[in-house]
Amino acid sequence: MQRDVDVPVAIYNVPDSVTVLSDIPASIKVSLRDKGSVFLRNKLSGTKTLRIDWPEYVGNTPDNTFRMTKVELAARMRENFAQSTQIQSLSPDSLRLNYTTAPGIRVPVLLDADMTAAPGFIINGPITMSADSVTMYAVQGLPSRIKLVKTQAVSRSNLSDTTHIVIRLM
Repeated sequence: MQRDVDVPVAIYNVPDSVTVLSDIPASIKVSLRDKGSVFLRNKLSGTKTLRIDWPEYVGNTPDNTFRMTKVELAARMRENFAQSTQIQSLSPDSLRLNYTTAPGIRVPVLLDADMTAAPGFIINGPITMSADSVTMYAVQGLPSRIKLVKTQAVSRSNLSDTTHIVIRLM
């Protein structure tokens, strides 16, 4: 039989000074091939979390990258299943995470918005944001010339009720 399984991922021993800039996948989709009885046993015992030790895959490279190759990931994944189980595919098939040890800088967010009320209505009070500032990080640190972050321009007209809008940062 062939079966797809989502294996949870946990990275441990990450130093407090490290900020991971890439998204760590919550799970890895694994396509497995084995006998039905083995799959039943695995289902009853539950899927074990793939625990990855941070220092084992962080090299002394200047690019601040955590790398786990396809071969390394497949080898670690095999430990979670019976010896007879064959791994057909992994998704993602490797892990590459950018990180920094440089401290982030907190900068204010400047809203770029043009809002007008519908006839007979008024905009009552200032336009508010859920976050008035953000902390920025970069692999090699950030230049000190960055003083603020703007939102993408947004324009709304004929507003007649309280409106909530999600706006991306530039």
